[in-house]
Amino acid sequence: MVNRESSKMNDRLRILHVTHMPFDLNLGGPKACIELMNQISSKMGWTVDWFSGSDAPLPSSYLARRFVGNLFRFYAVAHVRQVAHDYDVIIAEQGSLPRSKKSLGFKGLLIVRSSGLTPLLYQGDQRLLRQSEISAIKLSSRLANAVSSVLSGGLSPFNRSLEYADLAVLLNPNEAEYVTRHAWTKRPPLVIPNGLPRETLVRLAQCARERKRVGMTPKVVFIGRWSPLKGANVLPDIVRLIRQEVPGCCFKLVGVGTEPGRILPRFAPDDRPFMTIVPQYDNTILSTILADCTIGMFPSHVEGFGLAVLEKLAAGIPCVCFDIPGPREIISSQLADLLVPYPDASLMAQRIVALIRESALAQEERVQRCIEAAARFDLEAIGDQWINAIVETRKQIQLNEMLG
Repeated sequence: MVNRESSKMNDRLRILHVTHMPFDLNLGGPKACIELMNQISSKMGWTVDWFSGSDAPLPSSYLARRFVGNLFRFYAVAHVRQVAHDYDVIIAEQGSLPRSKKSLGFKGLLIVRSSGLTPLLYQGDQRLLRQSEISAIKLSSRLANAVSSVLSGGLSPFNRSLEYADLAVLLNPNEAEYVTRHAWTKRPPLVIPNGLPRETLVRLAQCARERKRVGMTPKVVFIGRWSPLKGANVLPDIVRLIRQEVPGCCFKLVGVGTEPGRILPRFAPDDRPFMTIVPQYDNTILSTILADCTIGMFPSHVEGFGLAVLEKLAAGIPCVCFDIPGPREIISSQLADLLVPYPDASLMAQRIVALIRESALAQEERVQRCIEAAARFDLEAIGDQWINAIVETRKQIQLNEMLG
């Protein structure tokens, strides 16, 4: 719970949130940040302003962003230097502000947060490239990664942003262990997961109660962008294996960010008629999108959290994931069989088939366990953790300054 006595001194805090991600509630990463800040602002009456990827004059195409999108941090530094005196707290996405507070002209509390720790995402990307067959396409991808890494300064902006911050807030224990091992922070990092607003949890739980499973055609749903790190390299194999056992099973790929004509050719011709692809969706109708889905799959290779897993559980949809940090923390002990060893795509398909074949009673019991597991990530409680972290760290910094 928030310490109201300690927060009285902070009634009018002004917060600037800096993130390279666009300000868009329909994208998973930004959505988690925006809903968290809305929760904090609503509860405490604090002012929250944004400088995001939507505010910086960056190229719109994905290819251009891959090479010059790292320019965001230069725009961010310039912006903060202009407005630093207007804010008590700056919360910056990792790597966005690789400058000291003195260089920024900022005297308040500087927090760095993770939406998926950059070095771990980079390691996952390199691991997938090494596992891939050598081809002209793969070689070009390696070249693009190498050039992009040089232009962005490698991992050094990420490292410096952590070193200069007063506090790092990370998404899972694996990220905290990694940062602590490299001694990149002034004080031990905090682990605070993402969450869902209470009204979203209620709405998705209602979706689960209204779903009529008896007689429904099995439909497996995936939410996430179409990329190798999210499992695009194994999704066609998983679909093929499932349909070999359950020929009538259907699949829905949601929020992939790519048109169906570019995705469907990756799947076997016999599987394509059973695929529904939703490139983008409005976050407010997620419960409608999930209404006819019965099981989730999430073959992501690297995650900070895995908001899409939480959303499916909240809607009473058991979601089978690789046993990796992020999903591992979301899946409760009562649902441990939803985790499969990484990167066994065949076992993921087998586990999904087993869920399809569960008895009606077992399915209903599992739905309730999914809803209960999701309820642990109520954003109000998570917002309280953030509020306490802000208040207490500011007090520590002010005390240290008084003591010289």
